[in-house]
Amino acid sequence: MNVRTSQFFHQYSKRFNEIYGNENNFLNKLINKYFRKSMRLRFEYVFRNLNDFNNSSVLDVGCGPGHYCIEAFKKGSSNIVGIDFAPNMIEIAKNKFASENIDVKYDFIIDDFIDYEFKNTFDYIIFMGFMDYISDPDQIIKKAIKLTNKKSFFSFPQKGGFLAFQRKIRYSYRCKLYYYSKRDIENLLNKYNIKYQIEEIERDYFVTIEK
Repeated sequence: MNVRTSQFFHQYSKRFNEIYGNENNFLNKLINKYFRKSMRLRFEYVFRNLNDFNNSSVLDVGCGPGHYCIEAFKKGSSNIVGIDFAPNMIEIAKNKFASENIDVKYDFIIDDFIDYEFKNTFDYIIFMGFMDYISDPDQIIKKAIKLTNKKSFFSFPQKGGFLAFQRKIRYSYRCKLYYYSKRDIENLLNKYNIKYQIEEIERDYFVTIEK
């Protein structure tokens, strides 16, 4: 991921964290309904098979302020790792875990997923809101398959539509975005000997890959 994207998320960390804790006023209800519904659905889809996370190891790539990591702990994961290239995001995640008095094995890493050399594999790997910023998705998928024991979860932003258009305009001065059709994703995944499922949720495709 490029420096421009890293700098943007480093600076955006506080506001991004607050998205999950917005006051439930009229304006925020509208914003959540029309612009953030996909974020909520992604979260729900990852954790819908709750029992699968018991005593599991989980890696959250582009973990941001650690919301998925905390939920993985609540659902029974015993080994949690978050990685993000934005130092402010990692700082927030560490503070959240400290305040929750979480007593399982966990670690937060400031680095790029592609560059970092992991010593272990993981039962589950989460890539939510991550592929939006990746110019070469092949290298991400290859490494994900290598590191995953059971399942990995991806979100891919959909091409076309008003929400994609307005988001592209809003981010034009921040960082570059990449969009996908269902065929684009199939072409990426069909290169590998894997099972996968593609589900359309709002402005994203939710993809589950099984080893």
